Amino acid sequence: MFALHPAQTQVVAWISGGTDAVMLFFFLTGFLLYIKYISTNKKLYLTVGMAMFSVSLLIKETAAVFPALLILYDLWYRKGRKLLFSKRYAIFFGILLIYLIFRAQIFHGTELTISLEGLPKLTEQFLLTFRYIIFPLDQPFYFNYPSTGIIGSAGIITGICAVLFVSVFFITISETRFGIAWAIITLLPSLLLAFHPNGVFALRFLYAPLVGIAIMLCIIYDLTSQHRPRVVKIVSLGIIIMMTFITSKETSVWSDEKSFYAMVIETDKSSVPGYDGLARYFSRNGNHMDTIATYQLGINNVDDAQGRILLTRKLAQYYANMGLYSKSLSSFEELNRLSPGGTAMLGIANSLYMMGRVDEAMSAYRKAIMIDPENSLLLANFAQINDSYGNKKEAIKYFERILNLPVEKTDQSALEMAKAYLRNVE
Repeated sequence: MFALHPAQTQVVAWISGGTDAVMLFFFLTGFLLYIKYISTNKKLYLTVGMAMFSVSLLIKETAAVFPALLILYDLWYRKGRKLLFSKRYAIFFGILLIYLIFRAQIFHGTELTISLEGLPKLTEQFLLTFRYIIFPLDQPFYFNYPSTGIIGSAGIITGICAVLFVSVFFITISETRFGIAWAIITLLPSLLLAFHPNGVFALRFLYAPLVGIAIMLCIIYDLTSQHRPRVVKIVSLGIIIMMTFITSKETSVWSDEKSFYAMVIETDKSSVPGYDGLARYFSRNGNHMDTIATYQLGINNVDDAQGRILLTRKLAQYYANMGLYSKSLSSFEELNRLSPGGTAMLGIANSLYMMGRVDEAMSAYRKAIMIDPENSLLLANFAQINDSYGNKKEAIKYFERILNLPVEKTDQSALEMAKAYLRNVE
């Protein structure tokens, strides 16, 4: 069931999902070495286990729950012994602390935000995790927070039903510890993700919890098959067939970019990456009408203001690249309305110039330079136009302005163009 579960599709088919599998390999290796250390008391196992935890943490930060998992394991299997303040816990928490310190130094200015606002997200993500582990139907590409909330959300309600069902099952078989452990194992990865400033729930995040679930299912199967073996086997076979069918359907979504981005848009009608990715796919394949239609659909459906600005700018640039300058002018004017600035004015000026409306273009260039005086591409375009109309003095003036700009703010092609022009003038 672990191999056939539909949530595993993303881990295998999506290049970004590969980190989950690699992280979990080192994570579980470290955990097994810790168990070996407990049974043999050989420090070599503990040392290598620490190294495995360190590697898994470097691969993906959700491995930070490793020390908590060790404590859970000891509380469960080593009841009655003194566990708190153990030196081995201090070692693993020390590794985590060192990692966080280095992280803060390397990613200075991008601190991880933790606040009480994560508590509602934690509850929702916990329930969503249960929902998509037990009922992996209608799988989304991802959820963005905040979502619709618990009331009125079918997914959350299904998750609550799943939690209640599992809780009743474990109480019925008098194995409450399994229920508690299952809940904690499932909750741990969600704990970090819920408090992440850009809250996202993707099905590939279920890869690690599904390992714990698979182990628990083996125990459940062993307990229940003793009483009604035929029923258990029929139910197990039915679940495996269902998982296989859903997984084959999910795998087809990842067969090409068109199917993938269409799925992203289907699961999130306001997904900017979905519309942008699908439009770029059409563009690469020469489907110009589909490219334009996809950008327009995205502009109409995206709720986020920055997303609409991005798609409007890309549509305007696409029109210009296609030589449809009247349409690019309209789109750049809309972009200037949404986000006034040098980029929009540069597009307006370029479109006007290509349409032969030179005087209006020159005026637009001047306005754009007033708005964005350090835009090297804008200065280079205006200098070239002045040169083409014999205004050498103006061309030199604007090319020299490019040379005086900070290097980090200067486009390399504009810089090379300015240097070549000024050398020829000399």
